[in-house]
Amino acid sequence: MFIINNEKGRFKMIRKNIISFILLINFVIPHSNNHTVYTSFDIMDLSGCPSLKSGIISNVVMSFPTPHGKTKSFHMYKSSVIPRELSDKFSSILTYTGVGVEFPSERVSLTVSESFVKAMILSSEGNVFISNLNQSDQFRVSFNESDLALENNEFNCGNTISSNSSILRNFDSCIGENEPCYTMGDKLITYRIAMIMTTDATNAVSDGTVQGGLTWIASMVNQLNLLWRRELGFEFVLIPNQDILIFTDDNLTPGGDDGFTYTWDTCTQADGDPKYCELGNVEPYLDSVIGVGGLNAPSESRLWEYGLVLNPIYNGGVAQAPGPISANNPDYAVLNHELGHNLGSAHNITIEGGYRCTLGGTIMGSRTRTSDGGIGDQYSLHTIEMGYKKYNELLNNPIYSNTYSYLNGYTSIQSNNIIPELNVPNSNFSIPKETPFLLEGSSTPSNPNYLFSWEQNDPTSSI
Repeated sequence: MFIINNEKGRFKMIRKNIISFILLINFVIPHSNNHTVYTSFDIMDLSGCPSLKSGIISNVVMSFPTPHGKTKSFHMYKSSVIPRELSDKFSSILTYTGVGVEFPSERVSLTVSESFVKAMILSSEGNVFISNLNQSDQFRVSFNESDLALENNEFNCGNTISSNSSILRNFDSCIGENEPCYTMGDKLITYRIAMIMTTDATNAVSDGTVQGGLTWIASMVNQLNLLWRRELGFEFVLIPNQDILIFTDDNLTPGGDDGFTYTWDTCTQADGDPKYCELGNVEPYLDSVIGVGGLNAPSESRLWEYGLVLNPIYNGGVAQAPGPISANNPDYAVLNHELGHNLGSAHNITIEGGYRCTLGGTIMGSRTRTSDGGIGDQYSLHTIEMGYKKYNELLNNPIYSNTYSYLNGYTSIQSNNIIPELNVPNSNFSIPKETPFLLEGSSTPSNPNYLFSWEQNDPTSSI
């Protein structure tokens, strides 16, 4: 199976037997992703950027530093994730999205505020994180999001991981089919997300203030949208009163049995990780403070679709699968992983140890199970198909439609994407196992901004 992406980040699934690729042998040289540098970084005036949804190709180009000392340039767009009611209170927080100039498959998220600046480059070389938090005029540029991410390189996910000895190759219906069951990318669905930010999280990843916490949350939502828009046709926006969910030293995290101050000594569930004790508190707390949302929330009265808690004390995260609730470390990889479970996806990698594709490994597998050199993160095709399978089946089943009505989203608009026609040779070529190569695609109509991805699920050992 293959997916094809356009410059706006939405995609169409194409039948395997009508896609044509040129096979190019190319050696991949892995690089260390632990490199961190500190450098100056000028933020240009972006007031003239068009909206990401405008359909206009932006002529505002901005360059971003990388840990290797080079820069990457992007066409910049406004991509607001903060509703007007909240933006009026925190007007200095602005979010932007960039599309790669040299490589249109690459993306950048940029968030600026009076508190600090935070950016993330999503590229085939790995995710690059840029921030001047606590650095004044110097920016930290690294493949590691934070010291927390560096110290916990292999986070633990609370959703059960099957052992490598029990690899599943027989998938449910509509997963891995030559002919996709559901249309994808024909619309953009927007979901409102509510994030409970504990005092410890606010202090760990921001400057300890409500504005700093909101800056971090806005940047995270903008970063999540880089992946969700491109691969799912979904996006997130914040709720209008997100600021009351950010806790500080002056407004401490709610405690008690129904709160979010458990420790490894006081949580008696599973292995004692507080995430297991706090996951079930998220929806009741949001319902009591924000209003009805999540599961069993009627569309006419629903105020939020997805809800989560951020706490650095956790070892990784845990999520409903499928469902709208999760508990997470304040970390991009953890959030996107747990949101993948929210879609209904189990842990997955592909045969040969990883997802061999343009951008690298699957975010639903661990870093240790990702192919050499595959350090980018994206959802595997099976995660995407599972998300759309759950989206369609749960909403169309009278037994579940009311419970999962949040899947309808807050808004839904047509994307007007065009499905290209492609051709693929089905025989007369072979690639030895473990031989690195690139796939180049062509289509009618042709678009240089299409991104072609593929998965290897062939269990044979020779070719």
